[in-house]
Formats: sequence, C-alpha cells, structure tokens
Amino acid sequence: MQIQDILSNPDYQQKIVLQKLLCHYLDLSREDLRIQSNQEIPNLVLEKVITWYKLYVDEKMPLEYILWFVEFFWIKFIVNEATLIPRPETEYMITAVTEYITKPSWEGGAGRLNKYLPYDKTLTTRAKELRNNMTIAKKKLRYDFLKDNKYKFTRQKPIDKYIVDFYSSKLWLVIEVDWDTHRSQNEISYDHQRTKDLENFWLKIMRFTNDEVLLNFEEVCDIIKKNNPSHLPLSGEQNIINHGNNILLDIWTWCGVLWISVLLQNPNFFSKSIFTDFYANAIEVAKQNYKHLIINPESETDFIQSDLLDFIQNLNFDIKNFNITLVANLPYIPEKTFDDNSPDNVQKREPKPAFVWWEDWLIYYYKMLDQILDLKLNKLIMFLEMMTRQIDILRSRYWDYFVFEEVKTFHFNIRILKVTCK
Repeated sequence: MQIQDILSNPDYQQKIVLQKLLCHYLDLSREDLRIQSNQEIPNLVLEKVITWYKLYVDEKMPLEYILWFVEFFWIKFIVNEATLIPRPETEYMITAVTEYITKPSWEGGAGRLNKYLPYDKTLTTRAKELRNNMTIAKKKLRYDFLKDNKYKFTRQKPIDKYIVDFYSSKLWLVIEVDWDTHRSQNEISYDHQRTKDLENFWLKIMRFTNDEVLLNFEEVCDIIKKNNPSHLPLSGEQNIINHGNNILLDIWTWCGVLWISVLLQNPNFFSKSIFTDFYANAIEVAKQNYKHLIINPESETDFIQSDLLDFIQNLNFDIKNFNITLVANLPYIPEKTFDDNSPDNVQKREPKPAFVWWEDWLIYYYKMLDQILDLKLNKLIMFLEMMTRQIDILRSRYWDYFVFEEVKTFHFNIRILKVTCK
C-alpha cells in the first residue's frame, strides 16, 4: 500500500493523527509525506500505523502516549500514562519565567546581565555634538590612551537618560572626565543619583577631574589599566551572571517539562534544582527526560518524591540562603468543569489528579502557600497557572502575605501568575 492510498481511504477519518503516525514510523516530515505520496509503506510499518490508529480511535489513547513523546518548545519530551501531557499554556509559564530571569533588575527582574543597554534616543544628536566638542582633557585621554587600548571605548555614549564620556562594552566600564571638585550640593546629589542609576546596569564608574588627566596622566592610565571587572558576575565572554545562590524548585513535575525547559533556556543561572512529585512513576519519567536533554548539567539536581514542600525540612542545606524560583502546575480545574468539557481521551487516559483535586480545586494551592508562610521562605518567587476567577480567591485569602501579578494570558480564562512575598 502506498502513502496516498491509506491517506485517501475513507475508513480513516482522523487524517492528522494518521499523518503523524506515518511521519513518525517512516521518519518523514509532513512535506516529505506529500512529496513522496507514492512511496510504498513497509508491511511492518503499516501494521503499526493501523494498530495505533485504532487504539487512538477506539480506546481513546492520546497520540502522545502512543508515540511516547510530546513536542514542547520544539523539543521532544518523553511522556507516558504516569504523566500529564504538557499543554500549550504551560509554554506561557516557561516564557514568563525566562522573561523574569532576563529582565533587568531596575525593571523588577532577576537582573541577569544583558549586553544591550537601553538609552534615550533623543540624546543621539546631543551626543554627536559632544563628540565634536571634546575638552582638552577628554581628547588627551582618548587619543593618547583609550584609542589604542585593547578594549574598545565608545565616546559620548548614551546610556539610559545620560551621556557618559567613555564606555567599554567588554569591561562594562564607564570613564567620566570633568568631575570638578568644587560643586554645589545639587550637583553632588545629581552625580550621586547618576552613578547609582548607571551601577544598576552592572556598570563600574571611574571618575577623573580635568587636572588629574592633564597633570597626572600616567597615573590615571595606570588606574584604568589595573581595572579588574570583578564587579561583573560574568562567565568568560558570555555575559552571563553566575548566580551561585539561585535554586529552582519544580513542584509536581510530572514529566519534568517545566524544570528542564527553564534550565535549557537559562543556562548557568541556577546552582541547584529540585524535581518533586507525589508519584514515583512520574519522577522516573522526569529522570529520563533530564538524562536525555541535559547533556552537561550545570547545577546540582535532586529528584524527590514529596507532597508539595514537605521535603524542605529534610534538606541537608538551608534553603533560606537561596533565591528561590518555584514553578508549579498544580490541579486547579473544578471537577464538574473537567467532566463536562474535557475530551474523552483526557478523561479516560490522563491522570485525573493532574487536573482535579476532588471537591476543593484550590486545596493544593492553599496548602503550598501555607507551607511557604510556615517555612518563612521570603526570598521566593512563584510562577503558577490557574483560572481567572481563582486568582481573586487567592488574593482575598492571602492579601496580607503575597502579591499576585497576572503576567500571561492563555485563551480568555487561563492566567499565568507571578507570585511574590510581601
């Protein structure tokens, strides 16, 4: 039988499923499937395709369980009936975590170093004017030293709302000249705020007066030469913060898709990470995915069978010394909503506790938030998923303790939350 024969057969109504099975067992893309539609299907492959197709249609077996994988951010994760099949909305949670990690600290993020600095575009014209009208001291420093330095320095560089005299992107160093020692109190306050704002970008600020440059030039050059960019939490030339005190917790990990995706998108950010799940079978699947996808582990990893945060009291280190990023996709769907709206294959095959925790659909969120308060985990940020109306329930209950910020919207009724301690 040729590919086109089975695809045109009216007995097989689920064409997308059929195409995916053929692509998988023939190792073809969907485009190849179309181009090579007259290719003969080997008997063994045809038998597998028909068997699994019938299992999907007649036994309501999800295709992901048949193929033993799901594509998530274009990466294949192993799944089976012991695990929840990751949904598209979970990708929104990963995106929210990565955006937080890479967002500058002055905008409320984790402050991971970003080599691109913001600037006020209206300053561009003024910066050009200053380049054409440099003082004698600035010209001397530029042409007699910085111009031939092994690190490139940009002159009159707009950064944020300021224009700095000289800037090295490799050293993350700003050099300012003209800093007069006879200044008014307002000028002192302005310079203090300017320095503080620039340092928030992980910049080191060196200041010299005109007289220092003109009268003690060699000494000024020696000071710049000895500059050690130790203020930068860098790893080699990669411009990456080495956050030795960051830990990632994945609560109810299922197949590990949340935790592994965060690690793959944010290498070197976490020094420790912990997978937890209530079910031992799910942890085994998470271990397989970790071994398969994390080729060169850059953080210490533990897999723990636990009910939410019960494991913390048995850790051999003090987790309060870490900045904690917690991701959790806990059950939150009301049972009636699940029974009335979920597809048959979900109800029959996927683990119901992944969606519903019986009569009180927020009970596990209550328990975890209460644990956080009891453990006094103040250096913690959480990313959660739930329905819109449930957010107000949590806000009302925990108003004095947590801030609930809606950072992503999937469909009209599912939100990704960033939760921080007050």
